[in-house]
Amino acid sequence: MVRLGEIVVPPNNPNCVKTRETIIFSTNSNFLTNGITHILITRSDNMHLNALEYVAVDNFCLTKTDKITGITDCDSCGNGPVWYFGNKAGLDFSNGDPAPLNSSAMTSAPDFTTEGTAIISDAEGNIKFYTDGVTVWDRNNQVFVPNQVLNGAQTSTQSAIILPMPGNCNKYYVFTAHGTDGGDPHIGLRYTVIDMTLNNGLGGADPSLTNIPLQANATEKLAAVRRPDGGYWIVAHGFGPDGEKFFTYELTTNGLTPNPTISTIGRSHTGLISNKVGQMKISPNGNRIAVAVYEDSFIELFDFNMNNGVVTTSTGLFELTEIQPPRRYAYGIEFSPNSQLVYFTTTNNPQTNGLYRINLSSSPNYTIETVFEITPPTRGDFLGQLQLGPDGKFMLQETKVIT
Repeated sequence: MVRLGEIVVPPNNPNCVKTRETIIFSTNSNFLTNGITHILITRSDNMHLNALEYVAVDNFCLTKTDKITGITDCDSCGNGPVWYFGNKAGLDFSNGDPAPLNSSAMTSAPDFTTEGTAIISDAEGNIKFYTDGVTVWDRNNQVFVPNQVLNGAQTSTQSAIILPMPGNCNKYYVFTAHGTDGGDPHIGLRYTVIDMTLNNGLGGADPSLTNIPLQANATEKLAAVRRPDGGYWIVAHGFGPDGEKFFTYELTTNGLTPNPTISTIGRSHTGLISNKVGQMKISPNGNRIAVAVYEDSFIELFDFNMNNGVVTTSTGLFELTEIQPPRRYAYGIEFSPNSQLVYFTTTNNPQTNGLYRINLSSSPNYTIETVFEITPPTRGDFLGQLQLGPDGKFMLQETKVIT
C-alpha cells in the first residue's frame, strides 16, 4: 500500500468526480473535525505513478483544486499516457488502447537513439519534456536552451529515468546511466535537475545541478518505485569492483539523498563491459527486483524491501545456457501486473531469439517457459526491451536489420 498522505475534503463538494477505474483507493481512517472530513487514503498498486487525479469517498470529493497535506497535485504527472522512442516512434494511451505516434524529435540518425528513452507528461498526455539520456527536448520538440548534454548514452539499455520532485511541481530529477559504447567507462550513474520555470515555462537544466556524479562503477540498469510514505526509491546496479552491489537512493520533498543504501548480494556483474547491458525492473507490488545480464546470459531475482530500500534474498538464478542452443544473450525484462510472472527476452543470437517467462507462484521450483521464439531473419533479428503499459499489457521491442 502506498500512503499518499492526509487530505482535507470540504463536505458536500458539488464538483465530485470519481477516480479512474484503473486506480484503486481505500480509506483506513475517517473522522470529523469542525465539519471537515479528514481521510487518510492509501493506494493499492505501485505500477501507476499518476494515481492522484480525483478521489471520491461517499458524498465527499477531492478535486485538483483542493489542498493536500504532504502531497501536491504535481505528483499526478509521474507516468503519463504518452511514450516516445527513437526513430520518431511513440505511443499514446490516452484513450486506453495504444495509438501510434510519429511526433518525437528522436531519430535513429544522426542522434542514433536506439535504446533507453524517458518522457514526462501529465495525466492528460501534455508532454513536459523527454530525453534519450543525452539530449533533452521540450514540449515543442525543441532542444533545451542552453543545450546541456546529459551523461547518459543513446545506446544505454536504461539510459534515463525522469521523476518529479515530491512536493514541487516545477522540478524533475533525470537519472542517467552511461552506456558501453565509447567514452569514459566510469561516467556511470548521474543526475540532473530540470527546472520548468526556465525558458518561459519550457524548462531547462539547472546549471548548478547538471550531471552530478552518484556512482562511477555502474551498469546500464536503472529502476524506480514509489515509496510507501511518498517520494521514490531509485535503484542502480554496480559493475566491476562493485559488481555485487545494488545502490538505492531516496528522493523526498527535501531532494535527493546522495548517500545510497548499499545491498551486497547476488552474482557479480563484472568481466566484459557488455555485462553492463540488460534491463532491471521492480515488480508492480514493490516486493521484487529482476535483472537481466547480457554477455554472461543470466537472469536473477531478488526480494526488495519497500520500507528501507534494501535488496534482500536472491530468490532465483537462471543460467540461460540451459536453453538450447546456447549463448542466449539476456536483455529485456518485465513483471506481469500481478507481480507473479517475470518475462524476459534473449537477443543477438544468430540462430534463435525468444520471449520467455518464469512463474513466481511455483517457488521454489521455478522453471523457464517459452512464450515464443523467432529465427532470424524470418521475423526480425533482435528482440529488445519489455515495458509494462498503463493498460496492463507490456510492450515488446523488435528490431529488424535491413541490408
